[in-house]
Amino acid sequence: MLEPIRALLDLPRGLQFDAANRLRDELGDGAPEEWNTTFGEGSLFEAWTQTVVAQGAYAANRPLLPRHGHVVEVGGGDGRLWTEVGFEGQLTLFDPVPGAHEQVRRAVPGLVSRIEPVALDIPRCEVLVCSMTLHHVAGRDARERSRWGLDGPGKIEILRAMGQAADRILLNEATIHCELDLAPGDPVLRDNMLDSYVRRCGRSLLDQIEANPNSPFVPRWRHILHRWCLDQIAMADVPRTERDVYELDVARWMECFEAAGLLVESRRPTDDYGLFWQYVLRPQ
Repeated sequence: MLEPIRALLDLPRGLQFDAANRLRDELGDGAPEEWNTTFGEGSLFEAWTQTVVAQGAYAANRPLLPRHGHVVEVGGGDGRLWTEVGFEGQLTLFDPVPGAHEQVRRAVPGLVSRIEPVALDIPRCEVLVCSMTLHHVAGRDARERSRWGLDGPGKIEILRAMGQAADRILLNEATIHCELDLAPGDPVLRDNMLDSYVRRCGRSLLDQIEANPNSPFVPRWRHILHRWCLDQIAMADVPRTERDVYELDVARWMECFEAAGLLVESRRPTDDYGLFWQYVLRPQ
């Protein structure tokens, strides 16, 4: 699988999407585990936390985390962020997956669980952390969501609520535009999805596998290449409301921050592939 993906990346840009789809068909369905549905030892998520792009995000966030006080986290994953922090305060976790709470509690015993997606009633806190989670919320705002038959808040309303609750926000997201305004099958959407999941994330995994061929994570990194990087580009052709990611590029995220009344203290990529960016925000 590694050689065909390298060959795909060497093709002219306009030929890569169709080539990726052909490769997906050749590889078939693969093993049944979805990449981010379990969080325990041996899961694909554990392997994901060991990738250079994930490690870059952790390394950028950890120095900015307090050791005391009240922190809110939106999307807990397997709690890897907290394992080297020595946090002794109170952590309130918003995550709809009970398994995520179990994993985070191993690192932070004083966890307050909110087994739900992030809501607008966020408790007052010194720091709010939201890593690779807000892109699951479709629409920049409630008006854009309503246009496509969705109710509830969009990104701006949630960001505004975060700013009203927290003194500082640490937000990590990929830079890719795949929001509701791009129609299924749009060539721009297809190329954006391919750019994020294959040209950047896929390339980072290829490089890491080739640099660490004896790592015990190699089989699962290969699985992520298949089941996430390649399979995810199919989301460019499903109906708008069935996508599972609604990312924005840096410029569009900046527009949302301004609309939500947030100042950007800093912004920077956290990996050498320009995939994930960290934004440090505070209310105006």
